[in-house]
Amino acid sequence: MGLPALRVKGLFLGVATAALAVTTSLLLFDRQYFGWLLPDSIPRPTVFVSFDGETPFYYLCLVAFVGTLLFLRNLRRSRFGRLLIASRDNDSSLQSVGVSIVKTRLLAFAISGGIAGFGGGLLGFQLRTVTSTVFDAQASFDIFVYVVLGGVSSIAGALIGVAFLGIKTYFLGSGVIVQYLATTLPILVLYFAPGGLLAVFSGVRDSFLRIIAQRQGLIVPSLFRGQDAAAIASRLTPLAPPVTGAGLGALPLDARWSLDSRMHGVPGL
Repeated sequence: MGLPALRVKGLFLGVATAALAVTTSLLLFDRQYFGWLLPDSIPRPTVFVSFDGETPFYYLCLVAFVGTLLFLRNLRRSRFGRLLIASRDNDSSLQSVGVSIVKTRLLAFAISGGIAGFGGGLLGFQLRTVTSTVFDAQASFDIFVYVVLGGVSSIAGALIGVAFLGIKTYFLGSGVIVQYLATTLPILVLYFAPGGLLAVFSGVRDSFLRIIAQRQGLIVPSLFRGQDAAAIASRLTPLAPPVTGAGLGALPLDARWSLDSRMHGVPGL
């Protein structure tokens, strides 16, 4: 599946991989064709301790989740992670230094597919069965859309998108209005913020930090991307020191005027 998807980017990649999801759910999980491949029940694993109960299996999934996050974090900081970022931003420059785009992206597809398969295996153990209704194409499409909504270029963005999907699924119900809002909201967000919700949060955070940096006279290049440091320094607006001896404080006591008033029972205000 990765070979024909090498030249596809963005949302079109989701459409291409949706074909695999539809084929898998309608054919591979159909007991009429692959009944010999689908077990009637899946016992939960035992690794030093039994995970047959709900609480032990929850902790197993939690450990798997944290381990996956650490793996992705280290992968992003590794040489291969930097190659993936370079292939996303400018694949021509990456090819000019002798790096194969085909091998890099195929390996990325293999790693992402392995992570998805790992999560699907845990889901099968959790439900104790494998059916087409669990691994349907709509679930794959929803995950893809909400990950793009959160911000597909970072781990935090993916977590924000999946958290939004979880809130919609478990707390807002499945009413017609909820489904309509859940469908139109990602489109509106991506229209105004193509980078997703993470780009919106990052923009608000950077704006706030830029105000603080300018007030304190600090030059933070990461907050002013694409701008010269000298130009930034010329536009700094630090807080002025407190002014003493100005206003009423500059007048001597005998030169101040006072008006007689009985407001609140206090004369001479």
